[in-house]
Amino acid sequence: MTYLVKKVSGFPKHRVMGMAGVLDAARFRSFIAAELNCSVEDVQAFVLGGHGDEMVPLPRYSTVAGIPITELMSQGRIEGIVERTRKGGGEIVALLKTGSAYYCPSAAAVQMAEAISETRRESCPVPPIWRENMASPISISALSR
Repeated sequence: MTYLVKKVSGFPKHRVMGMAGVLDAARFRSFIAAELNCSVEDVQAFVLGGHGDEMVPLPRYSTVAGIPITELMSQGRIEGIVERTRKGGGEIVALLKTGSAYYCPSAAAVQMAEAISETRRESCPVPPIWRENMASPISISALSR
């Protein structure tokens, strides 16, 4: 979809980015927060790769109030959260049926717009377009302006 937007919009490739990294990191953060009964605002999490089964949540770089989650929960529980994160989109579709794919993408779009406009000083994991015919299979951390 990222490549299609670039092609249809005519924007240069450095102005087009996907939102899978933002969506997947938010999902990973929310599952960590739920498991540890803490605020999602205290959770920092990072996810690489494509959307879905190809994504790679990175527990060793994920923290709660600066403490690595690997120190806060068992390896088995982390693996369960990683797997749930990979399948989270399907879980939402199964729960909400039709019209289920609007809330998370709209929230991600707002988060990205705020980062770009510097309303919020944060970085977002986004897949850029590396070649003219494809989006990157990995996400990078893109800083606001």
